[in-house]
Amino acid sequence: MGPRRNVTQPQTRYLDPGPTCIETTGLPGFSQDAWRIIRKGGKEVKREKFSWTYQAEPRFVCAKAPA
Repeated sequence: MGPRRNVTQPQTRYLDPGPTCIETTGLPGFSQDAWRIIRKGGKEVKREKFSWTYQAEPRFVCAKAPA
């Protein structure tokens, strides 16, 4: 796999505090590529690129949003 690129930081979302509120730290989003190399007789005959993007997971805070 290739390196992560187009890294995005998670947004912060504020939730009403209470017993059902669960805080999370969030996770960054990023894009990444991978290559599938097909060989025949030890020689490369085809190369396919696969790309995907993971959306950032928000950071949840159990508190009122700052004004």
